Amino acid sequence: MYKIFFLTGMLLLMGSSDCEKFKKGTFVLDEGNGKAYIITRKKNKQIEEDRGNGVMVEFDLEWTSDCSYKLYNPNVVKGNIGPILIDTLYCEITDVKGDSYRAVCHSKGYPDAVTPPIVKID
Repeated sequence: MYKIFFLTGMLLLMGSSDCEKFKKGTFVLDEGNGKAYIITRKKNKQIEEDRGNGVMVEFDLEWTSDCSYKLYNPNVVKGNIGPILIDTLYCEITDVKGDSYRAVCHSKGYPDAVTPPIVKID
């Protein structure tokens, strides 16, 4: 019985360390249709830049668990995209492969969405 709890605990710790490297840095999210974003993540802020039109949106960032975070208080800091319809986005990292991950994200009034790979570049 002790071995089962020990192994379960080790797996949980290993999973959490996989997400640690994604809490800060610079990332690329490429949707594959000519739409790509540069994401810069620091302590409690995330900035997303649309590579196509240069629009930049800043979010407050809060890690709610080792592999879950929320983005809220969106603020357009460069360019114009009209009204932002989503106030808070909740994401859970679900698939880590090397320096990339996918996440399942949701917000009120919208279905869950799986992100394309988000690749850490710095």
